[in-house]
Amino acid sequence: MLIHEFGNEEHERKIDDYAALGPAPWSVIDRHNMFLRQIRQSFAFGAYYPALVGACSLGERLLNELVIRLRGAYRSHSATTKSVATHKTFMNWSVCIEALFEWGVLDDPLATKFNNLRKFRNRSVHYGTHLTGRDAREEALQAVLLIQEIIEALFRPHGGPPRFIGGTTGHTFLSTPAESEPFVQEFLVPASILVSPSFDMQYNEDRGWFDVFDDDTYQNEYPTLTDEEFADHRNRPRRSGGK
Repeated sequence: MLIHEFGNEEHERKIDDYAALGPAPWSVIDRHNMFLRQIRQSFAFGAYYPALVGACSLGERLLNELVIRLRGAYRSHSATTKSVATHKTFMNWSVCIEALFEWGVLDDPLATKFNNLRKFRNRSVHYGTHLTGRDAREEALQAVLLIQEIIEALFRPHGGPPRFIGGTTGHTFLSTPAESEPFVQEFLVPASILVSPSFDMQYNEDRGWFDVFDDDTYQNEYPTLTDEEFADHRNRPRRSGGK
Protein backbone atom coordinates (compact mmCIF):
# COMPACT_ATOMS: atom_id res chain seq x y z
CA MET A 1 0.00 0.00 0.00
CA LEU A 2 2.79 2.42 0.91
CA ILE A 3 4.76 1.61 -2.25
CA HIS A 4 1.61 2.23 -4.28
CA GLU A 5 1.02 5.57 -2.54
CA PHE A 6 4.59 6.92 -2.50
CA GLY A 7 6.16 5.19 -5.48
CA ASN A 8 8.72 2.42 -5.98
CA GLU A 9 11.81 4.65 -6.01
CA GLU A 10 13.59 4.41 -2.64
CA HIS A 11 10.59 2.51 -1.35
CA GLU A 12 12.49 0.88 1.52
CA ARG A 13 13.53 4.30 2.81
CA LYS A 14 9.95 5.56 2.44
CA ILE A 15 8.58 2.63 4.42
CA ASP A 16 11.17 3.23 7.15
CA ASP A 17 10.31 6.93 7.28
CA TYR A 18 6.60 6.20 7.46
CA ALA A 19 7.18 3.73 10.29
CA ALA A 20 9.28 6.32 12.16
CA LEU A 21 6.22 8.58 12.41
CA GLY A 22 4.27 5.97 14.34
CA PRO A 23 0.48 5.83 14.16
CA ALA A 24 -1.46 8.99 13.44
CA PRO A 25 -2.91 10.48 16.63
CA TRP A 26 -6.44 9.79 17.82
CA SER A 27 -8.36 13.00 17.28
CA VAL A 28 -11.86 14.33 16.80
CA ILE A 29 -12.77 15.00 13.17
CA ASP A 30 -11.42 18.43 12.26
CA ARG A 31 -9.38 20.24 9.64
CA HIS A 32 -6.08 19.62 11.44
CA ASN A 33 -6.33 15.90 10.63
CA MET A 34 -6.23 16.56 6.89
CA PHE A 35 -3.27 18.93 7.25
CA LEU A 36 -1.42 16.46 9.47
CA ARG A 37 -1.95 13.72 6.89
CA GLN A 38 -0.32 15.94 4.26
CA ILE A 39 2.62 16.58 6.59
CA ARG A 40 3.05 12.85 7.26
CA GLN A 41 2.91 12.16 3.52
CA SER A 42 5.59 14.78 2.87
CA PHE A 43 7.92 13.22 5.43
CA ALA A 44 7.40 9.69 4.12
CA PHE A 45 8.01 10.87 0.56
CA GLY A 46 11.31 12.38 1.64
CA ALA A 47 10.26 16.04 1.53
CA TYR A 48 11.69 16.68 4.98
CA TYR A 49 11.89 20.46 4.97
CA PRO A 50 8.26 20.89 3.85
CA ALA A 51 7.27 18.41 6.57
CA LEU A 52 9.28 20.38 9.14
CA VAL A 53 7.79 23.74 8.19
CA GLY A 54 4.33 22.20 7.84
CA ALA A 55 4.42 20.74 11.36
CA CYS A 56 5.48 24.09 12.79
CA SER A 57 2.85 25.98 10.80
CA LEU A 58 0.13 23.61 11.96
CA GLY A 59 1.23 24.23 15.54
CA GLU A 60 0.88 27.98 15.05
CA ARG A 61 -2.49 27.53 13.38
CA LEU A 62 -3.74 25.46 16.31
CA LEU A 63 -2.57 28.04 18.83
CA ASN A 64 -4.39 30.77 16.90
CA GLU A 65 -7.53 28.67 16.58
CA LEU A 66 -7.61 27.79 20.27
CA VAL A 67 -7.21 31.40 21.36
CA ILE A 68 -9.67 32.86 18.87
CA ARG A 69 -12.39 30.28 19.46
CA LEU A 70 -12.07 30.19 23.24
CA ARG A 71 -11.31 33.79 24.23
CA GLY A 72 -14.98 34.74 24.38
CA ALA A 73 -15.46 32.30 27.26
CA TYR A 74 -12.55 33.92 29.11
CA ARG A 75 -13.42 37.52 28.38
CA SER A 76 -13.17 38.55 32.03
CA HIS A 77 -10.07 36.45 32.81
CA SER A 78 -6.96 38.37 33.88
CA ALA A 79 -4.91 36.58 31.20
CA THR A 80 -7.19 37.91 28.45
CA THR A 81 -5.18 41.02 27.67
CA LYS A 82 -6.25 43.56 25.07
CA SER A 83 -4.09 41.94 22.39
CA VAL A 84 -5.45 38.49 23.18
CA ALA A 85 -9.02 39.78 23.11
CA THR A 86 -8.79 41.80 19.88
CA HIS A 87 -6.09 40.54 17.53
CA LYS A 88 -7.39 38.73 14.48
CA THR A 89 -4.36 36.47 14.33
CA PHE A 90 -1.17 35.88 16.31
CA MET A 91 2.46 35.36 15.31
CA ASN A 92 3.76 35.47 18.89
CA TRP A 93 3.54 31.92 20.19
CA SER A 94 4.42 32.96 23.73
CA VAL A 95 1.35 35.19 23.98
CA CYS A 96 -0.94 32.36 22.90
CA ILE A 97 0.73 29.73 25.08
CA GLU A 98 0.62 31.93 28.16
CA ALA A 99 -3.06 32.81 27.69
CA LEU A 100 -4.08 29.20 27.08
CA PHE A 101 -2.05 28.02 30.07
CA GLU A 102 -3.61 30.61 32.36
CA TRP A 103 -7.09 29.69 31.09
CA GLY A 104 -6.39 26.07 31.99
CA VAL A 105 -6.59 24.83 28.40
CA LEU A 106 -2.93 23.79 28.36
CA ASP A 107 -1.16 22.03 31.20
CA ASP A 108 2.61 22.14 31.82
CA PRO A 109 3.52 19.23 29.49
CA LEU A 110 1.44 20.62 26.62
CA ALA A 111 2.79 24.14 27.06
CA THR A 112 6.30 22.69 26.98
CA LYS A 113 5.57 20.78 23.77
CA PHE A 114 4.27 23.94 22.10
CA ASN A 115 7.37 25.84 23.25
CA ASN A 116 9.62 23.11 21.87
CA LEU A 117 7.78 23.25 18.55
CA ARG A 118 8.17 27.05 18.58
CA LYS A 119 11.94 26.59 18.73
CA PHE A 120 11.84 24.32 15.67
CA ARG A 121 9.69 26.91 13.92
CA ASN A 122 12.11 29.78 14.55
CA ARG A 123 15.18 27.73 13.62
CA SER A 124 13.65 26.39 10.41
CA VAL A 125 11.84 29.45 9.05
CA HIS A 126 14.55 32.02 9.78
CA TYR A 127 17.93 31.68 8.15
CA GLY A 128 20.64 29.89 10.06
CA THR A 129 23.57 27.64 9.23
CA HIS A 130 22.41 24.62 11.22
CA LEU A 131 20.56 23.18 8.20
CA THR A 132 23.37 23.87 5.74
CA GLY A 133 24.37 20.68 3.94
CA ARG A 134 21.63 18.63 5.63
CA ASP A 135 18.21 17.38 4.55
CA ALA A 136 16.44 18.36 7.83
CA ARG A 137 15.19 14.83 8.44
CA GLU A 138 16.09 14.79 12.13
CA GLU A 139 14.41 18.14 12.81
CA ALA A 140 11.40 17.22 10.70
CA LEU A 141 10.86 13.95 12.52
CA GLN A 142 11.01 15.61 15.92
CA ALA A 143 8.64 18.38 14.84
CA VAL A 144 6.11 15.98 13.35
CA LEU A 145 6.18 13.78 16.44
CA LEU A 146 5.64 16.88 18.58
CA ILE A 147 2.60 18.10 16.66
CA GLN A 148 1.18 14.58 16.74
CA GLU A 149 1.57 14.44 20.52
CA ILE A 150 -0.03 17.87 20.84
CA ILE A 151 -3.04 16.92 18.71
CA GLU A 152 -3.64 13.67 20.54
CA ALA A 153 -3.33 15.31 23.96
CA LEU A 154 -5.76 18.08 23.02
CA PHE A 155 -8.30 16.37 20.80
CA ARG A 156 -8.31 12.68 21.71
CA PRO A 157 -11.91 11.42 21.77
CA HIS A 158 -11.39 8.94 24.58
CA GLY A 159 -10.05 8.64 28.10
CA GLY A 160 -11.24 8.50 31.66
CA PRO A 161 -12.41 10.86 34.39
CA PRO A 162 -12.74 13.75 34.84
CA ARG A 163 -13.40 14.54 31.16
CA PHE A 164 -15.00 11.20 30.29
CA ILE A 165 -17.35 8.94 32.22
CA GLY A 166 -15.48 6.13 33.94
CA GLY A 167 -16.50 2.50 33.97
CA THR A 168 -17.52 2.11 30.31
CA THR A 169 -15.87 0.04 27.59
CA GLY A 170 -16.04 0.15 23.81
CA HIS A 171 -17.20 3.76 23.67
CA THR A 172 -16.38 6.92 25.58
CA PHE A 173 -18.87 9.46 26.88
CA LEU A 174 -18.29 13.04 27.99
CA SER A 175 -18.95 13.53 31.68
CA THR A 176 -21.57 15.98 32.89
CA PRO A 177 -19.04 18.32 34.59
CA ALA A 178 -16.85 18.35 31.47
CA GLU A 179 -19.70 19.65 29.33
CA SER A 180 -19.36 23.04 31.03
CA GLU A 181 -15.69 23.41 30.01
CA PRO A 182 -15.29 25.97 27.17
CA PHE A 183 -12.86 23.69 25.29
CA VAL A 184 -15.26 20.76 25.47
CA GLN A 185 -18.20 22.92 24.41
CA GLU A 186 -16.31 24.36 21.46
CA PHE A 187 -14.42 21.34 20.13
CA LEU A 188 -15.67 18.04 21.57
CA VAL A 189 -19.43 18.47 21.89
CA PRO A 190 -19.88 19.39 18.18
CA ALA A 191 -17.98 16.20 17.29
CA SER A 192 -20.15 14.07 19.59
CA ILE A 193 -23.57 12.44 19.36
CA LEU A 194 -26.12 12.63 22.16
CA VAL A 195 -27.31 9.12 23.00
CA SER A 196 -29.04 7.19 25.72
CA PRO A 197 -27.29 4.15 27.25
CA SER A 198 -29.28 2.05 24.76
CA PHE A 199 -27.96 2.63 21.23
CA ASP A 200 -26.52 0.67 18.32
CA MET A 201 -23.94 1.51 15.68
CA GLN A 202 -23.96 0.05 12.19
CA TYR A 203 -21.32 0.55 9.50
CA ASN A 204 -22.60 2.37 6.41
CA GLU A 205 -20.60 1.26 3.37
CA ASP A 206 -21.83 4.15 1.22
CA ARG A 207 -20.69 6.75 3.75
CA GLY A 208 -17.65 4.83 4.94
CA TRP A 209 -18.70 5.61 8.48
CA PHE A 210 -21.09 4.47 11.21
CA ASP A 211 -24.77 5.26 11.59
CA VAL A 212 -26.02 5.61 15.16
CA PHE A 213 -29.45 4.29 16.15
CA ASP A 214 -30.60 5.46 19.54
CA ASP A 215 -33.57 4.39 21.62
CA ASP A 216 -35.38 7.73 21.67
CA THR A 217 -37.93 6.47 24.20
CA TYR A 218 -35.31 5.64 26.82
CA GLN A 219 -35.61 8.93 28.62
CA ASN A 220 -39.32 8.47 29.07
CA GLU A 221 -38.46 5.87 31.68
CA TYR A 222 -35.21 7.49 32.81
CA PRO A 223 -35.53 11.27 32.38
CA THR A 224 -32.18 11.97 34.04
CA LEU A 225 -29.14 9.88 34.85
CA THR A 226 -25.98 10.65 36.76
CA ASP A 227 -22.72 9.72 35.09
CA GLU A 228 -22.44 6.70 37.36
CA GLU A 229 -25.99 5.59 36.52
CA PHE A 230 -25.31 6.08 32.81
CA ALA A 231 -22.27 3.79 33.02
CA ASP A 232 -24.26 1.22 35.00
CA HIS A 233 -27.12 1.27 32.47
CA ARG A 234 -24.66 1.00 29.60
CA ASN A 235 -22.94 -2.02 31.12
CA ARG A 236 -26.22 -3.67 32.19
CA PRO A 237 -28.87 -2.64 29.64
CA ARG A 238 -32.34 -2.11 31.05
CA ARG A 239 -33.97 -2.90 27.73
CA SER A 240 -33.21 -4.28 24.29
CA GLY A 241 -31.18 -2.18 21.83
CA GLY A 242 -32.54 0.99 20.17
CA LYS A 243 -34.68 1.18 17.11
